[in-house]
Amino acid sequence: MEAISIGDTRVFFPLSIRPEGNIIIDSGTTLTILPEDLYSYLEDEVAGHSRESNEFKAPSMTVHFHGADVKLESRNTFFRHNEEILCFAFALDGYYGSYGNLAQMNFLVGYDLQKHTVTLLP
Repeated sequence: MEAISIGDTRVFFPLSIRPEGNIIIDSGTTLTILPEDLYSYLEDEVAGHSRESNEFKAPSMTVHFHGADVKLESRNTFFRHNEEILCFAFALDGYYGSYGNLAQMNFLVGYDLQKHTVTLLP
């Protein structure tokens, strides 16, 4: 993962972490787990978009991988805990991070083990 865009603002994956192979594509993990530096910037940007009106509208988010940009829908970035609570589908933890199954929902995910590539098709 190279970066995540929230609207027109691009938040880059920390350079202190390996530039390649820095995230696991994990269908067994629900949330997308990010390192502290990236998550903090992402959280601030999303919170800034949330304060713009009284009604919540999920901001446009795109995940930038080497060679591909994946535009996420609101169902990939937020989930409803109950009628009153809407939760962000990203969490803070770990050194590398993992791209969880909510972010992969409604995408066809392909793994090419020989080429060491992953494809995500809407």
